[in-house]
Amino acid sequence: MLHGGLVRCHPEFEGARDAARFAVENHNEFQGTNLLFKRVVKANAVLVRGLLLFITLQTCDGSFYEAKVLSKFIHPQPSDDKSCEFTVHFFGPAIHYKG
Repeated sequence: MLHGGLVRCHPEFEGARDAARFAVENHNEFQGTNLLFKRVVKANAVLVRGLLLFITLQTCDGSFYEAKVLSKFIHPQPSDDKSCEFTVHFFGPAIHYKG
């Protein structure tokens, strides 16, 4: 992947799924909702200071959402298996996708 070039990711790409799950959990925490992640519909990414993911996702209630999530690689500590740190820049209803 070239720095600054937008590329399409496979919906089963683990990084996109993890970022989408995080975006849903983050939304639930801050909005007091109880959405459940179902699947990534499509994802695009650009390499910046990490991987900036543009994700269209579906929740278990059948709704579609768009998320913009920055995924940064971190060096895990021996007591922590986490290798990425996520920052949600946007989460809202999918206005560009008609399921």
